Amino acid sequence: MNLGIQEFETDDEAVMLTASQRPDPVTREPARSASRRTLAFFGVAAASAALLLAVVSVTASSWTDQRPRLRKMSQVTTSKLDTSLVSEALTQNKKESSLPPFDGQLLKAEFEETSAHTFFEEIQMEDGTVSYRHRNGLFITAKNGEHAVSSPSVPGSTQFFGKINNDDDTISFMVYGGSYLTVLPSGIVVADAANIQSWQKFTQKKGDHGTIALRSPHGKYLGVQKLGKEFDLAEERSMLTKDDAAKAISVITTAVADSIGSKEKFAIVYNMADDTASFKTKYGTFLTAPARLDGLVSGDSTTACGREAFSLIKRDGGKVSLQTFDGRYITALTHGFLVGDSKQLGDWESFVMENHGDGTVSFKSYHGRYITASKVPLSQDGAWTFAE
Repeated sequence: MNLGIQEFETDDEAVMLTASQRPDPVTREPARSASRRTLAFFGVAAASAALLLAVVSVTASSWTDQRPRLRKMSQVTTSKLDTSLVSEALTQNKKESSLPPFDGQLLKAEFEETSAHTFFEEIQMEDGTVSYRHRNGLFITAKNGEHAVSSPSVPGSTQFFGKINNDDDTISFMVYGGSYLTVLPSGIVVADAANIQSWQKFTQKKGDHGTIALRSPHGKYLGVQKLGKEFDLAEERSMLTKDDAAKAISVITTAVADSIGSKEKFAIVYNMADDTASFKTKYGTFLTAPARLDGLVSGDSTTACGREAFSLIKRDGGKVSLQTFDGRYITALTHGFLVGDSKQLGDWESFVMENHGDGTVSFKSYHGRYITASKVPLSQDGAWTFAE
């Protein structure tokens, strides 16, 4: 899912960044730094370049007030005084931008009032994430750094969001990888914000049958133009799940095993839509790093939703690291507990992933112990009681 072009619109200019040109949002510098940069426009005379630089300088200063998190742009399209060569280059970039790998349509906040186009069913998952399905059966879908679209159900993490309740009664949405949904003045939604500011805040309006409408900070409602079948609340979401799992069971995961047995083997499920993987324990549950456990990794999710999808980050020496929904990394502590709250990669965030050739894998921590999944019923006082 890569629409390629990121668009930011004002009354006087449009600033466009290709996916390859977008810098890391964590390391961006203030937008006004663009005004200090020398711009070369394909052999345009020095006097013309100076004029264009002045236009960009004024515009960049105003952008600092409107969007303080916009940082260090590597290519800036000037105002409507733009040269024909630059305009031609932008047109070519649009033509070369790729489409999503599924039947999706661009999602925009463009509706003045609520209607059948703007209401979504909010589906709350057991891992604390939420998913939004339109009455036509399409889901809000967003991949880190790209445009949000509406698409059919796909496995992986792109259709699950962390819902944040802000102090001003607005809500924001974290996508897999730790960035937030941003609504541009044009109505286009991009999953690119490192922090929550004004353009990342939505106002929700409740509808019938548990549906909600999402109003952008620019006053428009998010919606889908094409309508299909009527809303069917009885229709279940297609997710990975254990068929005979009548209820959730408590499974903790720790890196304490000296050797590999059935509890140290995890069935790996690759999610092609977002290049993530989910890991199923011997009990039919999934490895998860829910926010409600303050980063503690467990294996007690009976479904594979957003927080059960992990990115495999390749490390030196054939090792891997596991990146969580929040963009953090799983750490194996010396006493064996696993936490998913590290912001940086170090030795304790590296694992040797051993493939057994039968669809299962095992993980050996930096401390030389294997991750094991243990079923643990709770005693009356709430303490864990280990069981085989």
